[in-house]
Amino acid sequence: MRRKGFTLIELLVVIAIIAILAAILFPVFARAREQARKSACLSNAKQIALAMTMYAQDYDDTLVLRYINGGKGSWKDSIEPYLKNADIYRCPSNPAAARKDSLGKYPAGYAMWLPDPPIAVNMASGAAYPQPMAGIAYPASSLIVLEHSYIWADTGPYLQYNEPAKDRNAVPGPSEWNSGHDKKACNIVYLDGHAKWSTLLGTFERRQADGVNEWRFNPDTMYKKLAYMRTLEDGLRSYPN
Repeated sequence: MRRKGFTLIELLVVIAIIAILAAILFPVFARAREQARKSACLSNAKQIALAMTMYAQDYDDTLVLRYINGGKGSWKDSIEPYLKNADIYRCPSNPAAARKDSLGKYPAGYAMWLPDPPIAVNMASGAAYPQPMAGIAYPASSLIVLEHSYIWADTGPYLQYNEPAKDRNAVPGPSEWNSGHDKKACNIVYLDGHAKWSTLLGTFERRQADGVNEWRFNPDTMYKKLAYMRTLEDGLRSYPN
């Protein structure tokens, strides 16, 4: 008896079907993997938020300082006893996490926003440095830690936004504010202890009744006092989605 094998046409059809299925499924798998990484990063952010809350409870309801010991340490050193794990700062998607931050002890990628005294004076709305929790009017909508590609342990709306990244203090990538998940969005920690995924532009556009945004200042008045504070917002608006 003669055995029948696959013809060349049949083999080509099978290969074509497999290629089509792969083209459909691989992007799905990639998105699922990135979603898992984003969730892991959000979990890290929530642990950072919890550590900051615990620190404040132990220190007269006052937040950590951005830098300590004459600039030799940062807020990450202050909350280290509550975390005991430097890998918390290592977001699996953020390329900045593969490098040390500006002080060389912890991975980069997560940075704190607390205005220094000259900026706090112009911000009003309870801003101070050191910052007592009692002076914060809207803790649930006041950000403190964000993801980006800068290597600094601290951050601010005065840092630039370019596509692609141009600043030598930022890890090369789609933008200086690339979180590894998105070039214009990231996981953000808020002063009431929660963390969420948000667009950067939304942090400026979402405001309270008195005009205060998530950076804790009113752009309508702040930009008249300190024009450089609009650097990030102007950059975000300069590059369409």
